[in-house]
Amino acid sequence: MTIAVRLRDATTTLVEIVPHLVRPYPLDEIQRLIHVSAEHPRPEGAHGHVRRFALAVLALLDLMGDGCW
Repeated sequence: MTIAVRLRDATTTLVEIVPHLVRPYPLDEIQRLIHVSAEHPRPEGAHGHVRRFALAVLALLDLMGDGCW
């Protein structure tokens, strides 16, 4: 399984969980994550895509804080 596929799976989970844990609702971060998740770059753009994807996931994890884990 590729990293991008795993991050797409994480996107589904985060979009479902974040509204219950983060107030106010992080609309910009969720939209950024969904937008990056929908991208399917060519192989030469895959490295940058995975980096943007991971940063979008990390932004939401940071908002959730340490108490969520």
